[in-house]
Amino acid sequence: MRHAARHLILALGTWLVLGVFPNRPARGDAGEAVTAPVQEMVWHLSDTKVRSQGKRVVTSRGTFIEAAEINGQVAGEGDVPFTEGVFSIRFNLYSPAADGGGQWAGHWYLTGEWTITRNSADPAQVKARHNPFVVRGSLQSALVFNPLEHSGLVTIPFNARSIAGKALAAKGTFTGSSSFEGDLVFKTVRRAVGSSTRR
Repeated sequence: MRHAARHLILALGTWLVLGVFPNRPARGDAGEAVTAPVQEMVWHLSDTKVRSQGKRVVTSRGTFIEAAEINGQVAGEGDVPFTEGVFSIRFNLYSPAADGGGQWAGHWYLTGEWTITRNSADPAQVKARHNPFVVRGSLQSALVFNPLEHSGLVTIPFNARSIAGKALAAKGTFTGSSSFEGDLVFKTVRRAVGSSTRR
């Protein structure tokens, strides 16, 4: 027992001298902890309107709605590239006639592309693939009703792939009404500054 205690004391002493501890966070040259700060973008979507009901096609496989579109206003807060803009989502819906392939009859499967464009954006520059005026991405979700025909509360995952001209893979969540009035929140981890400086 005394022999084991002696080894424990020696080990603790070594950790104290060397400054090594289990699960100790990484530290920089000055001894400060190096962390990866979380970037949060919050977009408040409001005043949305259905710009297009899309093209509806009914077949033996199910109901397809192609190229529906909803537009609205956005106000941003947090680490957003701009605070006022226009939201647009163009999407397709599919409701299968029978269960199969991991999909259920009566559900509506939504896939689409979305953009948020700064209010004061230069129309000529907005057309460029990479520009500082647009945030864009995609979304995919399964709903229990058709959002073009019924209202209700939804939680839908969103992906962002480009933010103000910079490529960025970020995941977010929209929480609000089926008419896309509510909050769209993205949280990403910024790359931490290196713990040491090259000389």
